[in-house]
Amino acid sequence: MDAPLALILLDRELPDATGVEVLAQLRADQLTENVPVIMVTGTERRDVLTACFTGGASDYLRKPFFGAELRARVQSTIDRQRMLVDLGRAAHVGSLTGLPNRSLLHLRLQHAIDQQREHTNYGVAVMFIDFDRYKLINDSLGHEVGDQLLPVLAQPYELATHTVRTSASVGIVHSSGGYTQSDDMLRDADIAMYEAKARGKDCFVIFTPFMRESVHNRVLLENALREGIGTDQFFLAYQPIISLETRRLHSVEVLVRWRHPDLGLISPAAFIPIAEETRLILPLADEVLRQACRQFVHWQREMPELAPDYISVNLSRVQLADPSVASRTMAILEETGMAPHCLQLEVTESQLMQHRNMALELLTVFKCHGIRLAMDDFGTGYSSLSCLQEYPFDVLKVDRALTENVSRGRGYSALLHAVMTLADNLGLEVVAEGIERLDQLVLLQALGCPLGQGFLLARPMEAQAFLDWACDPAVASEEAA
Repeated sequence: MDAPLALILLDRELPDATGVEVLAQLRADQLTENVPVIMVTGTERRDVLTACFTGGASDYLRKPFFGAELRARVQSTIDRQRMLVDLGRAAHVGSLTGLPNRSLLHLRLQHAIDQQREHTNYGVAVMFIDFDRYKLINDSLGHEVGDQLLPVLAQPYELATHTVRTSASVGIVHSSGGYTQSDDMLRDADIAMYEAKARGKDCFVIFTPFMRESVHNRVLLENALREGIGTDQFFLAYQPIISLETRRLHSVEVLVRWRHPDLGLISPAAFIPIAEETRLILPLADEVLRQACRQFVHWQREMPELAPDYISVNLSRVQLADPSVASRTMAILEETGMAPHCLQLEVTESQLMQHRNMALELLTVFKCHGIRLAMDDFGTGYSSLSCLQEYPFDVLKVDRALTENVSRGRGYSALLHAVMTLADNLGLEVVAEGIERLDQLVLLQALGCPLGQGFLLARPMEAQAFLDWACDPAVASEEAA
């Protein structure tokens, strides 16, 4: 049979068998099980028609009939069958890609898993592929361009007037893990894919049971984070920024810490990424800013001669993309009685690159309100010089990587000197981060670096410990965070 059958006309009265018996044979044959059948019959008795339709007939035609009636009935049945096929295809195939969708994937994967359980030499693997930065393409170029990307797998992609380059993160899982349900196998492939994204994207990761435990722990941490925000579990630590010339306090950077009642101190490196991914960073950041402003206003009122000139608070990448962050920030300043010029907001260069246009608009609004702005982690990549020219920064914070290597060769010290010269020409203050050794401090002072921050100068401290330190910086605080 070269071409598939479109329709079968079957007479109910046959010499050697009934049409209903032949219909049963057709429905049992893999080649004809889905072919529509019109039964031709000489009667319209209910029991006869019931037997025909129960057996799988699509329609019936009573004898005698005219040619026009036959053609109309055949065409109607064929059209109806095509519509059913199209509906079935739509239920299992993606409209944009033409590829099997999740529903069909589940069916085929479950069949493969069942086959593997019956045949020990049979195996199946699942590759869970996610296009890196696909959401960014949708957000920046529009969903129409994003839709054009889906059917195309080669790169780079020429879409309308845009050249789009993307990569993929791939999670892989094998049926040898003892799977019995397709859901479980897809879940673990998904876990492995997210592990690939966490490792820097554009790579593949093969699932291991440890990853499932890691995801479980992450869910527990996320739930604890939701419960902890708004309670006293989160507290602030203040790390002094020191004048390297006078060794006097200049300002402080505000750092959030989490002391869980059961888990103890949890590293910011563990909970900040989760807070950003779940957008819990927004209420957390508001609470951090509110606490920090209240504390600064208290210092100004109670110890004005010892208070820092300003406090510096980090903005997350999620805040940079939030259109309401400026209004909420100004509301908090008004609520706490904090002067805008006493607040500095820090953003990293990589954050700016993710939300370039929105960041420029937001930082300009902050600047118009009198809030200070700092570029954090300067020198770690991207086009730093263009950022300094484009954004209204007041302060340049040199990344600890430069500070760490400044005494290890003339190249690093020359680079740092060039950075300070550039900042001076642009009217920017310079803060060297990560000062941990005396030789670093001496060389930074020799290079004329005005401000510094690091464990050698002072560790992050809670409010009372900071007050003790401000009164006598030589006192080592037992509460240093």
